[in-house]
Parts: sequence; structure tokens; C-alpha cells
Amino acid sequence: MLTGATAHEIRHLLNRKIIDREERQLVEAYSDKRVTDINITSESLRLILLQLRALKLIQVKMHEYSEVWYLTEYGDNYMARLLAVPKKKKRKK
Repeated sequence: MLTGATAHEIRHLLNRKIIDREERQLVEAYSDKRVTDINITSESLRLILLQLRALKLIQVKMHEYSEVWYLTEYGDNYMARLLAVPKKKKRKK
């Protein structure tokens, strides 16, 4: 989302992330079935985007004929802090 993403692209990425993260639990919970796809509902996606927007992490801009979601400057800084590898503390001798 660093370069912007449509709601459709965000939904696809979230669906994929849920499957990747929860695959083992899904297989165990539905052992008699084959889980091949997960789809976030439109309402859930709308609420997720609204919450991220309320937290000032993302903003929406019109691009041609569609809405494109971008990280705000605050959202970019927050993401960088979350994903940064912490500096190792030097041991005292």
C-alpha cells in the first residue's frame, strides 16, 4: 500500500494474509472440508478502512475512476516504527 491500493486490492491482500496466517487452524477446525478461499465481506472491509482512516493511518484519493487508499505520513511513520528491527543494546563489561 506504499504506492496506493484500491479496496479490491486491499481485500485480496487481507484475504491472502488471513489464509497464510491461520491455515493450520482452519485445517484443524474444518478437517472434513477443504478450505480454499476466505473472503472478507464488503461491510467488514468498509469498517476496517473506516477505522484505519479514523486513526489517521490511511487516506483516500480519487484516481481516474476509482478510490485509491494511501498511507498518511503518520501511517507511514507508524508502520516504519512497527516494522523496524530494534537496535541491539551493547553489553556492559
